[in-house]
Amino acid sequence: MGEEGPAPLPSQGTEPGSAPGTEPRRLPWRILAIFFVPFAALAAATGLQRWFEGPAPSGDTLLRWLLFASVAGLVVGGITGLVLGRSRLERYGFAALGVVGPWLATVVITGVLLGVRKGQERWALHQLRECRASGRALCRQAEFQGACAAAASRDPALRDAARRSLGVPTTKNCDRGWCESRWSYEGPWGAEDATAKQVCSVVTDTAGHFGRWMMLGGDEQ
Repeated sequence: MGEEGPAPLPSQGTEPGSAPGTEPRRLPWRILAIFFVPFAALAAATGLQRWFEGPAPSGDTLLRWLLFASVAGLVVGGITGLVLGRSRLERYGFAALGVVGPWLATVVITGVLLGVRKGQERWALHQLRECRASGRALCRQAEFQGACAAAASRDPALRDAARRSLGVPTTKNCDRGWCESRWSYEGPWGAEDATAKQVCSVVTDTAGHFGRWMMLGGDEQ
């Protein structure tokens, strides 16, 4: 039997576990740089504005922040173009992206936030309509807070009407001649509300007079 020759060497550019003759996948640096340049410029502008204007700038701070971002973007884009640009046109393109990119990114982000806000408002209006249709008395956070304050009123008619609108207390504890009643509100929430459970606490004597009230957060129960 003849001797076997040495095993063939793997082709160049292969890594352990990869098929022979294939090259490792490279990161798309130029595509990543398109997003990196404007956001790096915006981050640098925050530092520049704080350096030049102090921690509490006044006036049209957004406009000046974007101007700082354009200056920083020109530097960031220029350096990125020198590193990644394969031609003069690409290098100029990265520099232009650094100047214009922060403005475009701000417009896009602002549009997205406005769209989210509009969606929240529509959903809040939908929930409010459903709440009204169900016959519930208190369908807004402000209404719940107003009823809580009225439940401790010295006016018997106002106090009784508020307590009827609040309904049956979730808890009621009496001790030493005083009673504390609590009602909870868990929505629907308006777009401007903080969506945290609200608790109305009303303390009265055993006859239901001489009340004082307090709004509590859901974690303060």
